[in-house]
Amino acid sequence: MAGSYKHIVNSDGSFRGTHLLDHMGDAFEALQECYDMIQWLSERLVKASGGVHSRSEVIASASVLGHLVKVRRDLRRRELEQAIEEYWT
Repeated sequence: MAGSYKHIVNSDGSFRGTHLLDHMGDAFEALQECYDMIQWLSERLVKASGGVHSRSEVIASASVLGHLVKVRRDLRRRELEQAIEEYWT
């Protein structure tokens, strides 16, 4: 695959950027692989919750969490857990 997750993420999991993607076809393939991973992981989380939460709820909460981590790097783990709990209630 010319464009893939490995082209946009370093081996340590950090975002590398898009400089290894040569054209929109590569970008599409990388995005498709990321989308497939999100769907697979969210389905596992839905099953782990016993079906209490839907796939769209799981993805939405992951998006909120990702945003919180990005903009609030000063939050401690307990504060993040509290923010997640408040999001769900």
